[in-house]
Amino acid sequence: MALRTVASFVRNLTSGVNRAFAKKSMRLAGELAILQIVQRTRKRGVGVSKVGGKESKLKPLHPNTIEYRKRLKDLGKLHPETNPRKSNLTSSGRLLDSMVIKEVENKKVIIGPKNNKRQGENITNEEVGRRVSAAGRPFNFLSDRDITKLSKLIDDILQEEMRRL
Repeated sequence: MALRTVASFVRNLTSGVNRAFAKKSMRLAGELAILQIVQRTRKRGVGVSKVGGKESKLKPLHPNTIEYRKRLKDLGKLHPETNPRKSNLTSSGRLLDSMVIKEVENKKVIIGPKNNKRQGENITNEEVGRRVSAAGRPFNFLSDRDITKLSKLIDDILQEEMRRL
């Protein structure tokens, strides 16, 4: 009888540790995915239209948008990690700056822009994200390259965690 109780306890403990470890690793995956999306979009001006899809350059900016961004730069209102000619979603940077983990489950993480109203505007970051994606600048997906890189990074981190135990 005592042996069954111990075996049951060990199974429950293992299951609990696995769930906690899975949630922690999924949260880490979400944070790293956000970093990859933001860096890829800002630094290289590249987007992805579906999970595991190929990277492609974001749609070029319209000449009027370039002129508008030049004026913003002169006023000091252009995001410091962009320039007037570079297509990287928004001139203010608020959309990419608002990226968060929305939900963590055992086997998936949902990330996206915060769904809060943009200061001084009657639109949410989530709505802006849908608009820029529909306008030829999809960004909130991981490419096959991103997934490979992320998997290796997470594997390395988890192996390091296991060594510490």
